[in-house]
Amino acid sequence: MGRAEAIKHLAMPVVVDPQDTLTQLDAVLGDWKSDTEWAATVQEVGAVYRVVEPRDTALTTAGGLWSSKRTGKASK
Repeated sequence: MGRAEAIKHLAMPVVVDPQDTLTQLDAVLGDWKSDTEWAATVQEVGAVYRVVEPRDTALTTAGGLWSSKRTGKASK
């Protein structure tokens, strides 16, 4: 998440080295897995983004937070 997005969501922006952070997260999480309901939601959102037209706006929700994604330039 970028600094502007973090601030918009009232979160604290943190600057880290991505590779080092992923290595540390992997060690901390160990064998932890998300529940299947959350994983299914992620797959559904991905499926929607794969089939929308370039002029479409896809509106999705995760954890009660709504977001929209403009998928491309509008066709003329």
